This record gives sequence, structure tokens and C-alpha cells, in this order.
Amino acid sequence: MSIAVDAPPAKRQAKVWLCGHPIVVRTAPETESTEFEKAMRRRFAGCRFTNTPHDAPALVAPEAPRPTAP
Repeated sequence: MSIAVDAPPAKRQAKVWLCGHPIVVRTAPETESTEFEKAMRRRFAGCRFTNTPHDAPALVAPEAPRPTAP
């Protein structure tokens, strides 16, 4: 069994959400992301939080293009 020594640390993306909009976003290694989430939970107690793998799909779909006037 071998372990990759040069493998980069797993990144996570912590977000603070207010009314369905991310107001704070931080991408960092897993340990830093967890500490950041704890700090933000203390500061923004009434908001929703997510802490997902960085390569996870977005939780909010991109906005569809708006029709243009002819």
C-alpha cells in the first residue's frame, strides 16, 4: 500500500447564506474551513451555513439569461 506524499489537502467551501444568497464564501483546506465555519456560526447566528467539498456542484443554479428586447 502506498500513500501519495505530494497530494494537496482536500479543499472545502464554507458559505454563510442570508435569504438564499451567499454573503460570505471561503475556500480553504478542510481544517481551516471547519474553524472558519465555527467562527462564522458565532458571528452570524441567524444565518444558514454550508461546508461542502470544493468540487461539489453549486447549491444555487446560475441565473438564466434574460431575454433582450428586439
